Amino acid sequence: MKKQLLTLLAAFVIPVLSFSQTCYPGWNYYRDITIDNTSGSALTDYQAGLTIQTGAAILAGKLNSDASDLRFSDMACNTLSYYMDSAASSNQNKIWVKVPFIAANTTTTIQLYYGNASATTNTADGDATFIFFDDFEDNSVNVAKWNTFGTYSLLAETGGELHYNCVYESTARYKYVYTVADFNNRVVIDAGVYHDDQHSFGYVSTDDLLSRIYQRPIGNANDTLRLIALADTTSNGTYAPGANDFPWIPVAQNTMNNLSVDVELISSGLRFHLFKDHTNGETTSGPFDMALPGVTNSSGFKFCLSANDFFGSYSGLSYIKVRQGAEILPTSSFSPEHLTAPVGIQKFSAEIMQVYPNPSYGDFTLNLPSTGHYKAVIKDVTGRISWQEMVEGKIGKISLTGISSGMYSLEVNDGSNFFQKKLVIQ
Repeated sequence: MKKQLLTLLAAFVIPVLSFSQTCYPGWNYYRDITIDNTSGSALTDYQAGLTIQTGAAILAGKLNSDASDLRFSDMACNTLSYYMDSAASSNQNKIWVKVPFIAANTTTTIQLYYGNASATTNTADGDATFIFFDDFEDNSVNVAKWNTFGTYSLLAETGGELHYNCVYESTARYKYVYTVADFNNRVVIDAGVYHDDQHSFGYVSTDDLLSRIYQRPIGNANDTLRLIALADTTSNGTYAPGANDFPWIPVAQNTMNNLSVDVELISSGLRFHLFKDHTNGETTSGPFDMALPGVTNSSGFKFCLSANDFFGSYSGLSYIKVRQGAEILPTSSFSPEHLTAPVGIQKFSAEIMQVYPNPSYGDFTLNLPSTGHYKAVIKDVTGRISWQEMVEGKIGKISLTGISSGMYSLEVNDGSNFFQKKLVIQ
């Protein structure tokens, strides 16, 4: 796994509350994760970044040493794709979870499961999680992901890195390796990038592979990255924009740096919202617009690595992850840890819990045995969870929206006692 600068959000070493859950039978623990998008627009297939103390869970005996029992699901028990930036032993493990839909101006809940020694396959999958992904760990350049423009002398995966260099010419920066995938919305490109004063990385127009924008050192500022635009030409082009414009940012050359670029396709070219070097903590914020030379209304852009083989060096990547960008980023919070199969739970007859009216058009009142904190779960006839929520007190209310009419099972428990009742929604 590739490493990045991470921050702590969640711990596993907290008291356990016992509430029944069945999305992953055989898993001992789960936690609800609330994604707060109350200030943002709707997001589809969004990569939610969660920082989780997987190392602490391993030490506590709650997670397998390779995190092979880590799983994520939505509230309907659909499995969600995820990817871990760091090894399972990390106590600040950034984990990206692909959430199919997050509605605007609301919150969305997903679930994290762990605690199954019989789960032996790590299901982390970068290709299934991100818009574009490569970690260069199979020692073979994936031609379904990468293509080249112009002749090259080096294109190989070496020690978990992609290395590229072109065949020497005095004006050779029109040669590069680029992503087969096109990006046509706002994305964040996270990448480990190696460059020097002859090699660079950047973006090329989908519609004209000679129209590109590079980020590379300029002049004597060899540890400072700038944007330059190269028109439809096989020459080195000219620098643009002016010397004091975005993103005059220090990034050390001749070393692998962890970078993030928040970039958006616009009619004239690209809009850069953020450029961050995680290695040294430097950040430049936009927005800053830059035209793709000679192209109007580009249908998309590609990420690329360029090189100019003056000294036999190379440009390189240690990883690349392209994820969806957003104007306002959602935030996440974690519930306490729950047991999926509480020990010593007692099952009581349905008569102890009263539910009325039943049938109903979706509004039910629960008369519970005593005042307390109950978890209510409604399942359809196939056993899939249709709704779940906490119910407080002795008299609880359930108001259902968006659930089809039919027969359902209502399960209520407080961690020690379990109640079950049939519901009919008209």
